[in-house]
Amino acid sequence: QDFSDEMLTVIISLLRAEGDLVICLDSIQDLYLREHSWKSVGIKAAGRTKYLQNVYRNTVEIFEFTQRFIGKAPKNKKQLSLPFEYAFHGEPPFLKDFDNLDDLEAFIVRDLSESIESGKYKRSEIAIIYDDKIYDSEGFVYGNRGLPERLLLILESSGIPVGWVSQ
Repeated sequence: QDFSDEMLTVIISLLRAEGDLVICLDSIQDLYLREHSWKSVGIKAAGRTKYLQNVYRNTVEIFEFTQRFIGKAPKNKKQLSLPFEYAFHGEPPFLKDFDNLDDLEAFIVRDLSESIESGKYKRSEIAIIYDDKIYDSEGFVYGNRGLPERLLLILESSGIPVGWVSQ
């Protein structure tokens, strides 16, 4: 759902003549707030689109948090309604500020250890999401591997088995 116009153009170029392309996306979860038309990248979708009327992928608490976080009012209020039978609830997300990297690492190890040992979560239900991009005035590049490598070593040395999916 967060493909750039260039990425969509490459995908279209890989199709056979008269080939079909199915795109499924959740426009409510567009973190990059991109504004582009399908036609501008060569996708003929007029009259063949179907819109889901409800949000199904997040808990109410996560959805409300993300809306406050990005500071933008939802485009389509009807899509944001969660009918009772689909309204999933969970713990509200929170942001935590750390004075330094050591405090962050200690928190992660402690929180993961407690969550696993108490049975609150299985290891397979836990993920650490990080940003390894280096930002500058021109945009960003990938390559900041220091943080994930450091977390990997700290977690393993703390007895927490780790699988680094995007390594």
